[in-house]
Amino acid sequence: MTIITEDFLLLVLDGATGKPRLDSSSLSLGLAGGVLLDLSLAGRVVVPERGAPDAGRVVVVPGPPLGHPVLDSALSIIARDKPHKPETVVSRLSKNLREAVFACLESRGLVRRLERKVLGIFPSTAWPVTSPLAGDTVRQRLWSTLVLKQDPDAPTAALVALLLATDSLHKALPGQDRRALKQRAKQVSEGSWAAESVRKAISAVQAAIMASVMVATTAAATTSSS
Repeated sequence: MTIITEDFLLLVLDGATGKPRLDSSSLSLGLAGGVLLDLSLAGRVVVPERGAPDAGRVVVVPGPPLGHPVLDSALSIIARDKPHKPETVVSRLSKNLREAVFACLESRGLVRRLERKVLGIFPSTAWPVTSPLAGDTVRQRLWSTLVLKQDPDAPTAALVALLLATDSLHKALPGQDRRALKQRAKQVSEGSWAAESVRKAISAVQAAIMASVMVATTAAATTSSS
């Protein structure tokens, strides 16, 4: 089972060094946003409209386990409390998520865990890809959507929105014009490529990630100036 969350991590991963090309905060929030999008595409969470009970909050739709450890763990976390706004859910899901998603990629033979010490003292973990072709299929989907401007399917549209929210389009498709990528990505994010419920989830996740990044940036600036 390939999910948006795994595709996102492969796209922003430097396959040679095994290190993500995103800062830790943006990566964690992006992965959490990906999980929320995966759950929405699977029909297991919804964000009710204004006027409905729990409007604007993430609500779990009952159903059997999805069979993916990251998604099933996320469902458990969301369901154990009252419904919260997307930004709160994204923040909660982001904790320890990076290791869990890497473990899933490792179990599929796409990356390998590499333990080492920086300067011979500080422990560091890298996840180099095991094949130069890892991520090529999803990168081709992005190319078709963003460069060739073909109509995307729902998972690709959601992935584009996730890359846009984390400002990592140019990392997924290096060498392309950044401005053109963003313009096309905005068209995709706002288009009618998916069901209305999924489009609402995409919008909610984008807003949640941007709000969380703003909070993190403000907190860092406050700390550094104190």
